[in-house]
Amino acid sequence: MNKIKKLEVAKLIKKHFGIVIFAFVMAVYYGWRMFTLEPWYDELYTYYSFISKGPVYAAIHWPVPNNHVMYSVVSAFLNILGNSYLSLRGISWLASVANLILLYCLANKFMNKILSLGCVAVYSSFYLVNYISIQGRGYTMAITFYLIAFLVLYQICVEKEDKLLYYVIFSLCLTWGLYTITSNVYWVLPICFCGGLYLLFQKEIKVLVHLIISSVIAAIHTFGLYSIIWLAIGSNLLSKTVDSGYYGIYQVNIILQAPFKALKTGMDYMLASPYVQSMDRKAMLSSFHFWAESLLNLFINNMGNVLIAFIFVAIVVSIILGKKMYDQNKEQRFFLFLCIGATLFFIPIILLVQSVQPYHRVFTFLGVILALFFFAVISQWVKGRGTWIVGIACIILCGWQLSSEYYNAPYASREVQIKEIWEQSGIEECPQNICFMDDYQKYVLQFYWDYRPAEAWQEEAKYILMPKEIMNPEYKAKVWPILYTYEEVNWESLKECSVVTETENYVLYTR
Repeated sequence: MNKIKKLEVAKLIKKHFGIVIFAFVMAVYYGWRMFTLEPWYDELYTYYSFISKGPVYAAIHWPVPNNHVMYSVVSAFLNILGNSYLSLRGISWLASVANLILLYCLANKFMNKILSLGCVAVYSSFYLVNYISIQGRGYTMAITFYLIAFLVLYQICVEKEDKLLYYVIFSLCLTWGLYTITSNVYWVLPICFCGGLYLLFQKEIKVLVHLIISSVIAAIHTFGLYSIIWLAIGSNLLSKTVDSGYYGIYQVNIILQAPFKALKTGMDYMLASPYVQSMDRKAMLSSFHFWAESLLNLFINNMGNVLIAFIFVAIVVSIILGKKMYDQNKEQRFFLFLCIGATLFFIPIILLVQSVQPYHRVFTFLGVILALFFFAVISQWVKGRGTWIVGIACIILCGWQLSSEYYNAPYASREVQIKEIWEQSGIEECPQNICFMDDYQKYVLQFYWDYRPAEAWQEEAKYILMPKEIMNPEYKAKVWPILYTYEEVNWESLKECSVVTETENYVLYTR
């Protein structure tokens, strides 16, 4: 039996040898990026505040949206490996490689394997996709959930596989996507909408009801997972607020005594975050084109307006070709063009209704839609040897892009300087009693040396790592990440210290 299975696997690899080789090469490339590009602030903050503190802590804390909860929880389990790079970025590396294979499997439902490989190559060559590929954040893992949900939806809608397992997987992908980043609602809602719209066209009411039920269950599960966070946040706030009526009471007791009050307090705290709030609708509309152009520039540099036009064309062409496929009973192609057109149309509607302009990284999944549309149209007209020409050209383009200096620029600057200044200081023992003058330093020490030094006031600190901005008497307004102004520094106390070493942005003092 095992021999038969091995033979089947070997045949499968031989049949899809192109994606196997491409995925292997990209796995090596992503691995190189993982260990050579030093992490930047958001990654270091994630590692320091959540991943390094274990999965339980990561699951119940949400000070700001910077905690991509699901990612932090899963990554925290990798701490047992004892390598900070693997703990922080290992899941993203796995997700990046998996996304290539999943996208290939999805594209191969609608086009031949050469064009499917070209689709994957073009997706990989988008700057934003490459930029977030191995970062210790939840964006890449969220795309994995999106692709799995897309594939499962295809099986349900087109292959007519009305099986409980597929609905469970679909529901879990929606839940985990939202639990990773709430902003994944921008692909969760469209994919549910696309599935429902397709089933309505096909008059598959029973299947539609099953899909709606699985989506509702996903919403309930998501609410339940975030309720744990809201209870933790709310009980913590109530225990620290003097006039709350629960001041000084142990958090677990608050949850047991007043669960709904703790829940509401935590929910209000999360919704009050400036990163969650809507912006003025007039301001949003007036700057929407600039925001959209900036977003699409991150896919192909300086081509934002071209891609905006491309998206308008994609919507129109998807409607025309979708109708043609529907009339010809070509369900596979109809499903694809419906999903592409509806997704590209639906996302701006959601943004306009919410009156928001989220972080660009949230929309990295659009790389999937853009690549699929391009090759879905190409496959309508290009046949035979032409597919080989297109596929090979896309792979060459991908290699050229990924080898460029622009695509492999460092993530971090000041973070690297802090690392270097401690390496150059000659201090062999772990530095004790540090006065942190900006918001980077403790994160760097935790990530590279697995060390959380005691924070001290300037007058008591053994070491002070001074950002040079503060040494300017004109520096009177704090600019993140700097935590002090010139006037807040005790310069008389600093005279008692001696300079250990300095870089472009920092001076290290010791007492």
